[in-house]
Amino acid sequence: MPSRRTAALVLCAAAAAAGCGSTSPPPAPPGARRTSVAEAPESFKDARGTLARLAALRAARDASGARALADDVLAAGQSLVEMEQPEDLRREHAARYGEARARFIDALNAWDRAAAGTDDAALWEAADRVESGYWAWYDAYRGVAAEGSV
Repeated sequence: MPSRRTAALVLCAAAAAAGCGSTSPPPAPPGARRTSVAEAPESFKDARGTLARLAALRAARDASGARALADDVLAAGQSLVEMEQPEDLRREHAARYGEARARFIDALNAWDRAAAGTDDAALWEAADRVESGYWAWYDAYRGVAAEGSV
């Protein structure tokens, strides 16, 4: 028979595991990144908010909402593309940074074409390319191994 102390420890552990009555956050959409951009240049931060809204629309399969967001995605992407190479970018990461930037530009162009069309499958593929291109570029800026193909 468990002692009172053991029973109290079990109750504390159960309360902690249950989050003390709080609800856990909703699960992230499949493939969602959990990396913070808090220390990134402003253009990366600004684009992240727009891409998060696009990811939510993609998860909800709201093609009309995604097409309505097309101009915002392009504007955020253009602002990011116009950003000068950060001064704190290490020399050994500059080539990968430039390649990732070029792939992001290609993804933005594909997004623009897909958002103007009517094929939802092409729209979601382009949205995925924009987001993965963003993260590959950000990874190159940070000097870490890319999760994508860059």
